[in-house]
Amino acid sequence: MLFRFIIIGTVISLIILMMWWSIGKKIITFVVLTLIGLITFFIINKQINKYQSEQAALIYNDWQTELLSEEPNIENLNRLLDDFLKSYKKTGYTQLALLEKAKLDAKLKNYDEALYNFNELIMLTDGARENKIFNKISRVSASRILLSLERYDEALSMIEKYSLGD
Repeated sequence: MLFRFIIIGTVISLIILMMWWSIGKKIITFVVLTLIGLITFFIINKQINKYQSEQAALIYNDWQTELLSEEPNIENLNRLLDDFLKSYKKTGYTQLALLEKAKLDAKLKNYDEALYNFNELIMLTDGARENKIFNKISRVSASRILLSLERYDEALSMIEKYSLGD
C-alpha cells in the first residue's frame, strides 16, 4: 500500500512538474524577450539622442558664428532658433540658443520677442526635464522686462513661481 502511494505521489509530482515546465517555459521566454526588448529600446533611444545632440551641435556652431559676428543677422538667428525648436527641442543647445536670443532681443529693446523666448525657455526647463539654473535665469530676466514695461502683476507672478520652485 505504501508503495502505491509513493508511485502515485511520484506520478502526480511528475505531472505537476511537466505542467509547470510547459507554463514556466512560456513565462521564462516572455521575461527574457521583454528584457531583450527593453534593453534594445534603451540602446536605440540613447543612439537617437546622441545623433540628435551631434546634429544640434552643428547647428549651434552656425548659431555661435552668426551671433558673434559684428552685426548678427536676426533673420538667420530666428531661422536657426526655429530649427532648434522644431527638431532638437530636448537638447541643451536649444536652451542655450533661447537664452542667448532672448538676451539679444532685450539688448535690442525687442521686449515682446525677448519675453516670448524667455517663456519658451521657462516651459522647456520646467517639470520633468527641468534645468533649474536656466529656469531661474529666465524667470528673473522676464520679470525684469515685465517690470520695465510696467506689467507688475505678471512680473510678480513670474517671481513667485521662481520663489516657490526653490
